[in-house]
Amino acid sequence: ENSPFAQVLSEDVANIQNTLSAPLNQENMGKLVQMIQKSKNIYALGGRSSAILADYLASALRYLGLPVHTLSGGVEAYLDQMFTITKEDLVIAVSFPRYTAFMVDGLRMLHERGVPIVLITDTGLSPAYPYADLVFQCWVNTNAYFPSYASCMSLMSVICRTTAIALKS
Repeated sequence: ENSPFAQVLSEDVANIQNTLSAPLNQENMGKLVQMIQKSKNIYALGGRSSAILADYLASALRYLGLPVHTLSGGVEAYLDQMFTITKEDLVIAVSFPRYTAFMVDGLRMLHERGVPIVLITDTGLSPAYPYADLVFQCWVNTNAYFPSYASCMSLMSVICRTTAIALKS
């Protein structure tokens, strides 16, 4: 019971339960699916380690046949790609500490242009919050130095599965 494995398992289970049972996340799920269904293109983006999570989400949504693009590359390429996004598109941003200033600046620019933005973040005070139309919070609490992203992966699984169900109906 006191092994590191048991501790990590316990933390991950608690984070997944808190994330998936959060009223805000449950309330926003249907809204997100509607936004996905009506968007012309979907763009997934993340900075630093969050980029890997954004890539996973983009890949899973593409598997459903959706027009999903990952914003990646250096800061200049990243901003150039953002200028092609329109109000008919949807941006899903994944942002966890350490937050990236260039991503927050890009989200601010997109928000000012009226582009719908969905933010997947931790329960902290993400600097991207003011620019999001919908927010999903993931618990990443851990007693170790490295955060637990199990809840984020679970949330993304729910997003993809819920979207798949909606697309089949």
